[in-house]
Amino acid sequence: RPGSLHGWQESYYFNFHAPGLGGAVRIGLRPQRGVERMALLMLEGRTLAYIQQEPADFSFTTLEQGALTFHPLAPLQRWQLRAQADFGVVAPGQEILSAVAAKQGATAKVTFDLSFNALTPAYLYPDHYPTLPVM
Repeated sequence: RPGSLHGWQESYYFNFHAPGLGGAVRIGLRPQRGVERMALLMLEGRTLAYIQQEPADFSFTTLEQGALTFHPLAPLQRWQLRAQADFGVVAPGQEILSAVAAKQGATAKVTFDLSFNALTPAYLYPDHYPTLPVM
């Protein structure tokens, strides 16, 4: 559930690499900004990016809806990452966020279905933290 601190967020983030392919995907849940779905792929010398922002929904099923989804297969150990969306093609030297936000330029239809197995145990944060000042 959302915390009371102004900057509270919860994120699910995965990096991956294979010959000719690298990437990072994230789904972030923020009470003030909604749900942010982001993916960055480096594929055969091209950079492809996807960013989508939606109204906030803080149920766990949020991760399994939309064009970029995360499905837990074994809690904190194994996930399935899926995408089916038009990704922006980022030109060399172009800033990624502005390239995708402008919704101009080349796009590429991207579909992937990846299984992710954790290499290390998940870090479980303690239930208590000192109260931080709100800025």
